[in-house]
Amino acid sequence: MEWLFFLGLGVGMIFLSIFLFIQRAQWGNLSDSQKKVRIFITGLIVLVILFGIMSFFIFTINNFEECEKAGYPIIEGNPRYCVINNNKVFAEKI
Repeated sequence: MEWLFFLGLGVGMIFLSIFLFIQRAQWGNLSDSQKKVRIFITGLIVLVILFGIMSFFIFTINNFEECEKAGYPIIEGNPRYCVINNNKVFAEKI
């Protein structure tokens, strides 16, 4: 599932690059209010990309305890198992 993160990051960076290229080409013809809107949109795109990067590294679950703490379903047994959305399964260490 990590490939999905990197695909999204790549698409976001391409979108941002195209957006900034178009902005630069039209910058001289814009009024001050239009420039402020473009700067705001650019900042918003950058924040979304940064949030995606941070959430990938902060909210990554690596073991049973983190999975249980995050509230994912626990399959009772010996050992217990925790399953997350992308079908990763973590077994409880006994």
